Amino acid sequence: MMLTCMLICACDEFTMIVTEIIKDPGQANGKYRVLQGDYSEDVRISNTDATRLRGTVRILEGAYLRIDNGAVVYGECETSGKLIVEKGAFCIGVGTMATPIRFTSDQVKHPHSGDWEGVVLNGITRLENVVIEYAKIGVIVNNMSVRIYNGFFRKNERECDGIKETVWRR
Repeated sequence: MMLTCMLICACDEFTMIVTEIIKDPGQANGKYRVLQGDYSEDVRISNTDATRLRGTVRILEGAYLRIDNGAVVYGECETSGKLIVEKGAFCIGVGTMATPIRFTSDQVKHPHSGDWEGVVLNGITRLENVVIEYAKIGVIVNNMSVRIYNGFFRKNERECDGIKETVWRR
């Protein structure tokens, strides 16, 4: 017997409850996901999941980080959430103008600049239609093979750092 449940709600406040911490980040459709620590295998961030960065999350050499269009990634304020794509790792995320990829603070009701650390790109990266907001430094680029198209950095303490912007920001 299969039980199907659908919950529809509307409210002014948004509260997230952890359903599980995923150390092996395969597909976890419709769940609240927590990424933490180091990943040497491929990671996919789905647009159907609420994904939180707990502490420093590192994608290691040889691993791919794939981000679906419309995915939202929350950097934890309490643990100074930070995403690092290491040298030799890959990050691919293609959002659309209607459904961009969004990196933001987990302080949904009252976000502030500097709530979380930000994104560090040391590996080969291609991001399209991405929003990075409320971080200490939105994005740090340390690789000439980083391409960000239609990137929108806002309300960060500092928008970007690393390799001269004219090299990678097009």
